[in-house]
Amino acid sequence: MELGRNIYELRKARGVTQEELAAELGVTAAAVSKWEKGNTLPDVLMVCALADFFGVTTDELLGRNRELKKLILVTEGEDRKKIEGLLRSHGFCAVGYADDPAEAGRLCREGSAVGVLRIGHEPITDAQREAMGKCNMGDCAYDTPEDLWRNLDTILSMMEKHF
Repeated sequence: MELGRNIYELRKARGVTQEELAAELGVTAAAVSKWEKGNTLPDVLMVCALADFFGVTTDELLGRNRELKKLILVTEGEDRKKIEGLLRSHGFCAVGYADDPAEAGRLCREGSAVGVLRIGHEPITDAQREAMGKCNMGDCAYDTPEDLWRNLDTILSMMEKHF
């Protein structure tokens, strides 16, 4: 993780000593030294305080630069948390939910989503596809829960390449 190096570089760029940073945060200089060397990590609240002190986001402080592609998710609600975990592992995140393709298309056009992922027991019809408009779309139809996970992973892999 880049956290220790980032704390060091931000501290140096600001012209602050370990002792001054420690005093500002209410910790010891030894704690700051351990963070910078990567021997220990600050707790989550301290990460927020560090980010505020340096005027950066927590993602910047942690060295995260992965930008997830935003999708509107149309699903009947089965295993939503598991689906969202699989989305993240493929570089996507759900930024909205819709009950039907037409609503999903509207949300996609109005927001910053790159497309729609529809998950259901029946394949999407031509009428539903037309109601969605010109949104990028992944469609995962399944009969059994086992089919869902096998097909969804394949759909997401294909979407990674095209979105």
